[in-house]
Amino acid sequence: MDEIMAAFWENTSALRQSDIDWLRSQKIGTDAIAHDPGEYGYLLSRANVVFDDDGGAFSFASEQPDIAATAAYVLPVRDEDGEVVDLIAWRPKDHVIAAWRRYVTVAGLQNVYAPRMGEALPVYLDPLDWLRNGREGVVIADSAGAVFALRDAGSLAAHSRQQARHLRRAFASLNPRIITQSARKEAA
Repeated sequence: MDEIMAAFWENTSALRQSDIDWLRSQKIGTDAIAHDPGEYGYLLSRANVVFDDDGGAFSFASEQPDIAATAAYVLPVRDEDGEVVDLIAWRPKDHVIAAWRRYVTVAGLQNVYAPRMGEALPVYLDPLDWLRNGREGVVIADSAGAVFALRDAGSLAAHSRQQARHLRRAFASLNPRIITQSARKEAA
């Protein structure tokens, strides 16, 4: 964790007011911007990064100074026990999300085994939706790896029928119960 957080603090900067204004215009609450629901509460930051060609990983611009970097949002990612194990970078304009060390395939893993009182685990394909919902549940960075990470998560909640279809295809080998949140809210 020390290496990961050292890289985070060394390579990221605070959000600019224009970032905050854009995030707020996307209906993201200040709590989701300022911290995650965990014990230490890491904030969303920004950095110049280089995404790998396959989009599965990123490097900080300082690690690859000869390659053109792009601005992205960066945040620490926890494992099931709440320990920081990696960083993810997210570029909203083209929905690219990648891990720094490729240790994680899902952000929000600390929520997988948290008490849900019978509720399905909210699963998001886009960090924007995850942030809109206060970082509740998880956001998938790598669908293939997410199958392994979420194998024991129980029921999964998709926020749309399209996402439910995507999850059913990705998780076909596990055949989990997938609930569409919009349908659940209409029934309530």
